[in-house]
Amino acid sequence: LAWELQEKAELIEKQRDVLFLQKKEITDSIVYAQRIQNAILPTHEMLKEVFPESFVFYKPKNIISGDFYWVSNVRGFKIFALGDCTGHGVPGALMSVMGYAFLRKALHESIDNTPADILTHLSIEINSTLRKSDKQLNIKDGMDIALCALNKQTLSLEYAGAHNPIV
Repeated sequence: LAWELQEKAELIEKQRDVLFLQKKEITDSIVYAQRIQNAILPTHEMLKEVFPESFVFYKPKNIISGDFYWVSNVRGFKIFALGDCTGHGVPGALMSVMGYAFLRKALHESIDNTPADILTHLSIEINSTLRKSDKQLNIKDGMDIALCALNKQTLSLEYAGAHNPIV
């Protein structure tokens, strides 16, 4: 009986060690992903360049996040957005990286820099990338987003959003 208990205790210790190693590898990978995600977000200097008296309070629920913020200073407009992607952690972070990249692309493809036009381009990119038209996949992922464009000459603010109000 004692040798059976000893064998079981050794097996439990081995399983514990395997689980500990797996957890460490997963956590290390997620922490590295956090570095990548933080690298795409606007730096403090970028924010100050577009909005000198601004600040960002960004506190992800998990190590990596489905939330992101974005700013651009282009063609006479200060354009800024806040996005909240479906999912927390890794799935949300994947969506946020995609959203960030597609916003940059949409800005360059947008003809008139209106928030509605930019979000239309963003929506097309997300829907085609996630193959939302493929009924077999049944993908419902996306993002809530508020996007504003401030005209530097007239100081008029234009807003468009998807499930996010301006306030």
